[in-house]
Amino acid sequence: MDKQRQIYFLLSIRVIRMFMITMPVIVIYWQSAGLGIMDIFILQVIYSVAWVLFEVPSGWFADRYGYKLSILLGTILSTVGYFVFWGFPVYEGFIVGEIILALSAGFVSGARDALLYDTLEAMKRVAMYTKVQGRQFAAGNISEAVAALAAGVVAYIYSVETVILIQGIIAATSIFFAFKLKMSTTEKESYSDPFFLALKMGCTHTKSCVTSTFFQLPWEPQSFAWCGLCSLCGVSCLCHYSTLACCGRDSISPQPWVRSWHTD
Repeated sequence: MDKQRQIYFLLSIRVIRMFMITMPVIVIYWQSAGLGIMDIFILQVIYSVAWVLFEVPSGWFADRYGYKLSILLGTILSTVGYFVFWGFPVYEGFIVGEIILALSAGFVSGARDALLYDTLEAMKRVAMYTKVQGRQFAAGNISEAVAALAAGVVAYIYSVETVILIQGIIAATSIFFAFKLKMSTTEKESYSDPFFLALKMGCTHTKSCVTSTFFQLPWEPQSFAWCGLCSLCGVSCLCHYSTLACCGRDSISPQPWVRSWHTD
């Protein structure tokens, strides 16, 4: 029963983190604070680069000190990051917020998947990993879709600033579920390959962040910023799939097949 509850807690954390009510309005919020298109582009690059840089040290931290602690720190940092967005609506504040959110993502991403795998392993249900992970991804996507609808309603009735505040409050609820997680019995093992894992995950998230910015900002074909944006998106995609080809793997979730490298 405890192991089953652990899966539900991990699911709750994913759903909460994917409830990105800020996503549809964040560009409007930044523009209302006086940021231009180039400023917003730079913010997204800072976030993407920071996430790539944090992947290796955060993965080492999770292996060394435990997945639960890593996830807990990630949930706390995400809460702090959104409140920085809300409390310090200036360019410097947004930069600090993006870096904090990138660090949060680094702490949570791999540790959450690894803890799910170890939980299923303890239940002797490893074969169910792909199915359970798929359901959690689906729940996260549904959460993101609902958040997009909610964002418009909240922004219309109240304000864009209120949306940012609500995002911080929602993020704070994930801390409770992180506290409820149990330590894995196999967390003392170290079975991550930091280079390939960081490159794969980092390039994937860079691609996602840049593509998201591409569809939110006004399209200006002659802008130098857009040339750099499209190039960065293309390079990140190339690096991502090249890394998968080099690894000889095509899985989205890293931990189970990273472990298999050490046992093949």
